[in-house]
Amino acid sequence: DLLISDLSQSFKEYTFTSPLQEIGRSVDDVMNYVTSIALLFSSIALVISVLLLALISYLNTIESANEIKLLNHLGHSNKTIKEYAVSHSLVLSLISTLMAVVELFIFQILISLVLGSYLGIPASFSIKIFPFVIVIIVGVALPIVISRIISGIFLKKVIKES
Repeated sequence: DLLISDLSQSFKEYTFTSPLQEIGRSVDDVMNYVTSIALLFSSIALVISVLLLALISYLNTIESANEIKLLNHLGHSNKTIKEYAVSHSLVLSLISTLMAVVELFIFQILISLVLGSYLGIPASFSIKIFPFVIVIIVGVALPIVISRIISGIFLKKVIKES
């Protein structure tokens, strides 16, 4: 950068640029696109995990119908039973969210290293926080809402049968 600025000042009629700076900007642009694609894949994986979570919540409620009936007969409130089902779903969703975040992190590192070695420039990996924040917010908020809905619907059904 210092050499280019010195040459630009000495020879004002010419324009000097550094090819490495241009390549670095191109790599940064490609990394932004790759990060967007990684965010898309992680979001798709997150939606699939939420659908699986809804199915697991449903199956868990149906399979534990006898335990739910027993807790109801022992005097536990419907709210306590519902919170138990929600906490079970939340643990599963936190595990899947953690896996999605790790996947996104590893994907960013690998792409940075591969592009750096392919282009012959040192890889400058930087963590972009925004994709991680999006994945964590969606990964926690969506399952809480879904598990509350699913457990609310099916717990009422199971408790009415008892």
